[in-house]
Parts: sequence; C-alpha cells; structure tokens
Amino acid sequence: MDAFNFSRDSKHHRAPLRSPILRLYDIQEREMWQGLGATNKGASKVTRIIKEQGEDITLQIINNELQVMYEEKEINSQSLNSIESIIVDLEDFGVISEEYDSIDLMEDWKNGNSICVSYNSCSYIFMTFGIGMLIHQAVRSYFTKERRKPVMFFFDDSSYYAVEKSTLLKYNLAVNEIKNIGNNYRSLGLYNLMAVQSLGIIDENVADTYKVKIITPSFNNPEALREINIPKKIIGILQDNKLYRDRDRHINEYIIVFQDNTWTRFFPFMPVSNHFKEVYNTK
Repeated sequence: MDAFNFSRDSKHHRAPLRSPILRLYDIQEREMWQGLGATNKGASKVTRIIKEQGEDITLQIINNELQVMYEEKEINSQSLNSIESIIVDLEDFGVISEEYDSIDLMEDWKNGNSICVSYNSCSYIFMTFGIGMLIHQAVRSYFTKERRKPVMFFFDDSSYYAVEKSTLLKYNLAVNEIKNIGNNYRSLGLYNLMAVQSLGIIDENVADTYKVKIITPSFNNPEALREINIPKKIIGILQDNKLYRDRDRHINEYIIVFQDNTWTRFFPFMPVSNHFKEVYNTK
C-alpha cells in the first residue's frame, strides 16, 4: 500500500512517500477483524486479547493466546485457522510494521496538508480494510478531541472497494464506514465525495447515503439514474446530449441535484483551468 501526502501550500511541494501502516493495537474492534476476513467469534476473541494486552500486544502473543483458547475449546478450528491466516498476511504484506514511518492523520491535518492514498495493486481485502480504518481513525479523533475541524474524503475508483463481494469477504469495512459517513458521521464533521462511472459499480446502500448528486455529461447509462429518483427531465437531457461540452477549452456543463430533488445546470470550472496540474507536475 503506497501513500502520497501532498501539501497545500502555494508551491505545491510533494511530501515524502509514506504508508498507511498500522500498529497492531489500532485494530482493537471486532468489526475490524471481520473486515480482514475473520469469523465473528474469532474476531471477538482476538479483540479481547488486544484490549487486555494494550499497546504491548504482538502478533506472537495473539498466536499463543489463540492456541490456548483452542486447546480449552473456547474457539473451533475454523476460527483459529482464519485468524492465523490473517496474521500471516498482515506480516507478509507489511500492513503492520514497526520498521516504517506511517501516516499521521492528525499531524498532517494540523499542518494544513491533504493526504492522497493510492493502494495500487493492493488486495481487495486489504484495500477495503485500509479505507475503513482511515475513516475510523478520523471518527476516533473527534472523540479523543484531537480534531474539531471538518474532514472531507474524496473516493475514486470505487468499484474496487465500495461494492459488496460476499464470496471474497463477508464484512466490508469500507462499505460500512462510507455508509456511516452519510448516515451518522456528518455530526462528527466527516463528509465525502465519491466519483462513479455508473451506479452498478457500488453497493446500493452506499448510493442511498448521497443526498446531493453532481452529474457530468459523460455519465454512463443515464437510465439507471431512475433507481435513485433523479428527475425524468435530467435523464432526458443526458440521453439527448444537451449538456454543453467543449473538450478543447475544458468546458463541461454539469447538473447538480439537491436533497429536495430540485436541480440546476452549472459550469464548475473556468475554461482555462488545468485541473490538478500544480499538484502532479513539479515546477
């Protein structure tokens, strides 16, 4: 998992490469271990071990404690095997490591930095887990009073993590936490924007949490917008290609649909803007 931290100062310097590596103590809730593929019972047992040991917890301690539980018939072989497999992967893929510098969300935000995380070829399970954990850390920072300023998450390539794939993972931590932003976390100063090419690539419960929709002229399959109660007139405008587009001058007309289903057409960018040029290209 690779992470890039871009500063927001006037020079747009790119900060050093760091990773969203976690400490084992951070994974102390049952849902987190379920998000890694653990069974419900196995997840409950391992979180109990972590809370008992505190910040001194190690993967070896978890292994030893689970073996004792298995011998005393507190857990079955299925739960034991699932946790052991997860522990091996956590080590092999470097998700948990004391050797590398990790992202410090609070420090970066206090310094006025934006954080961009690219998971590249990361596995589906670790991607959904990583995204869910970043949201969870932002939530926890509110209750520990480290943060009082709002945080905005921007989600791209959502088909890779914001869709339920029960054959691979029974509990998707990313889907659960993204839904919580829309349903519960806004009172904690958390917001998000998700870019999708079609509604079919994300979980329908995720789609339901977005009260404001911004629709581009290149949106695929406008007919599918009926599923989220987009007015028929908007669908007709998209189907008839009536939104203004000028590729040469980077002018695109968008539609914004508000919570009460009123809407308007608008131009979000000035004609000569080169989006993200100063962030991704060094001067």
